[in-house]
Amino acid sequence: MADVAPLVRREVAIESATLYTEIGIRSFFRGMFQRRTMSGAEFTWQSLYRIEAGDVVFSNLMAWERGIALASLEDAGGTVANFVCGRS
Repeated sequence: MADVAPLVRREVAIESATLYTEIGIRSFFRGMFQRRTMSGAEFTWQSLYRIEAGDVVFSNLMAWERGIALASLEDAGGTVANFVCGRS
């Protein structure tokens, strides 16, 4: 897998006054969606990672549900928590 989609984590330094759009992954290979937009002040324990078009994104929490998606141009710049990103 490392040859096809090496692990990439682009950590985001969360700033309290900045708005972040979270990206979610649908189960069973059904793609990604924009989950919500929140201010940095609302994040308490999460680490956020920026995604780019072409990233293969895997859910850490629901891997058994096949939460895997390929990020599109409209997903680029969004952020994810509890996911693993790999470049395609």
